[in-house]
Amino acid sequence: MNGPAHIGDQSLAVALFEQYTIRRVWYKEEWYYSLVDCMIPLSTTKNKQRYWTDLNTRLREEMGDNYEDIVVMLKLPTKDSRLRKSACANTAGVLRVIQSVASPKAEPFKRWMAEVAAADLVDMERAEYRLKLHQFDVELHTVAQQRGVDTPEGHQRLNDANYMGLYNGLTEQGVIRLRRLPFSGTPPDFMGTEELADNLFQRAHTKARIETLNLQGQPAIDTAAITVGREVRETLARLGRPMPEELPQYRLISRGDWVPPEQLSRVDWDAEGEEPEEEATWQVIEIPAPKPAP
Repeated sequence: MNGPAHIGDQSLAVALFEQYTIRRVWYKEEWYYSLVDCMIPLSTTKNKQRYWTDLNTRLREEMGDNYEDIVVMLKLPTKDSRLRKSACANTAGVLRVIQSVASPKAEPFKRWMAEVAAADLVDMERAEYRLKLHQFDVELHTVAQQRGVDTPEGHQRLNDANYMGLYNGLTEQGVIRLRRLPFSGTPPDFMGTEELADNLFQRAHTKARIETLNLQGQPAIDTAAITVGREVRETLARLGRPMPEELPQYRLISRGDWVPPEQLSRVDWDAEGEEPEEEATWQVIEIPAPKPAP
């Protein structure tokens, strides 16, 4: 997964600078911002379009042949709910345009742009980890289904077992209550990369242990998930790392941000005679499982 590219080239969003709305669109693997919108907080005039038109003329003269590399015409939503082409630029382009604007808001706006860009990079990395955890969960539940965990209730018990060992006895709902998350959401959608990595490690080891020990049935599989989670906690403690529940909570990553379009439908564990398709775009590194006790 290459960051939010799966959102689609024409996905629209807004960013907020103080009380001002800045429209932006995902284009060529990065966000492009409406230059007209950027002029609102930077200029003192109420006629933002006229201000941008005058500035645009000056920019064409200053930039010469480089102008079209910086300013791109892209479709953005208007007040009448239509899409119309408007002048846009990526983060670097906006910062270049601001150099030609004499405004006391220029420096605060530059800092805001840097913060937005940094937050976007974090969310891109989180989206990649979130997709990987989804894939690990699919593989783990597929193995469990082949070994006797064959009802939705059974898969939920396994899901709770994954959390219980890793989160010191908390089930999925327990983590939701601890974090005060929306009950319609799932904990991974609010996790940072370190917490997602802790969960990835637990899922990979649980699957490996089930297969190595040839575990069968709900009780044995649930016990393996809880045991592995506890071992991960012990490893984190030895390394001096915070426990998963102590890590910071992040803003929601929606399914559309991390799930490729062809995988947006949920796995139906209750469907008879069907197994989920596995189209992983990454490679699982095999982690040796402990040998069974004599």
